[in-house]
Amino acid sequence: MNQKAKYSIIENDIIEKITQNIYMPDMQLPTEEELRKQYGCSRVTVRRALSDLQYMGYIYSRQGSGSFISSKQKLQSPGKVSSLNEYFLDREIQTKNDVIRFEIRKADRIISERLGIDQGNKVYYLERLRYADLHPIILETKYMSVDMHPYLSYESLTGSIFMEAEKHGLFIKNERCSVFPVFPDQQTADLLQISDKKPILKVVVTAITKDERIFSYGEEYYNPDHYQFNFVFEK
Repeated sequence: MNQKAKYSIIENDIIEKITQNIYMPDMQLPTEEELRKQYGCSRVTVRRALSDLQYMGYIYSRQGSGSFISSKQKLQSPGKVSSLNEYFLDREIQTKNDVIRFEIRKADRIISERLGIDQGNKVYYLERLRYADLHPIILETKYMSVDMHPYLSYESLTGSIFMEAEKHGLFIKNERCSVFPVFPDQQTADLLQISDKKPILKVVVTAITKDERIFSYGEEYYNPDHYQFNFVFEK
């Protein structure tokens, strides 16, 4: 049995015990030595499995005390284009959007190209910090054409932009995303309540409407302690 198979077996077994409520929230896991003996593997393999489980949000560690079962696993990406508010509502997760900045600017060359509008046209620029169960999970910046979205207001930004747009006949067909690992600047780290020494995911997003217009363009920064992406590639 190879090294990868061993740590995968440990991860899958612990996840199964969590889902079956054998391991309950905040319960302490066996020590590294106990897990090494239980699974018949090296300490390095155990540590790899525990590191992966912590990254996925299934466990957390306490300095000098060991590993414990998380009370809530990380929020996962919806996997399809939908309002995050709808996704969270279905799971009874409390949400909040703090609007950090909302202003009108003139589109420069880059933003006009990204939105498919003339340079100098008016655009909304917004920054929002999105929360789930009181945890800051996404720092979002977004550009939107004023001509396309005359209905947009500060109040509407505290809720779902997609749901508000649907009231005005705009429906999202897809979102085109580019994902990059980056180290956050100090302001982003402070807002997401994370270390600026820890890499996060930066997602550049262009939303497209069903009639093939560019709905918005922006960047999103995800808190890795509370959010993860799942991808399914179909052939």
